[in-house]
Amino acid sequence: MSIIGVVASAIGGLDQLTDGLIRPLLERGHQPAVTFTPTAAGWQSPDTFQTLELLTGLAVRSQPRRPAWAGHLGVLRQAGVVLVEWELLEPREAHGRRLPWGRVLAAVDAVS
Repeated sequence: MSIIGVVASAIGGLDQLTDGLIRPLLERGHQPAVTFTPTAAGWQSPDTFQTLELLTGLAVRSQPRRPAWAGHLGVLRQAGVVLVEWELLEPREAHGRRLPWGRVLAAVDAVS
């Protein structure tokens, strides 16, 4: 089992997070820990947080711990963290475009 940190930002497709990523990670025996950026958290209902917390057994975080985002991704890469990135669209402009959950799950499978 691996602990998988999931950072959900303010992009279209967050409504797919639970079924597209969290449940498949749990089915594979992983422990997802979910953090929403403050903007993304503002778009979620309390039910979303409650569902994720019940599924994962962990609190869902939404407040920043450090305001050093500019260098954060570089530091993560240097530490060997696997990041799965894709072209971002403006919020609410995804128009049904599915996020690349398969790529995320494949990256998890590759390192676990």
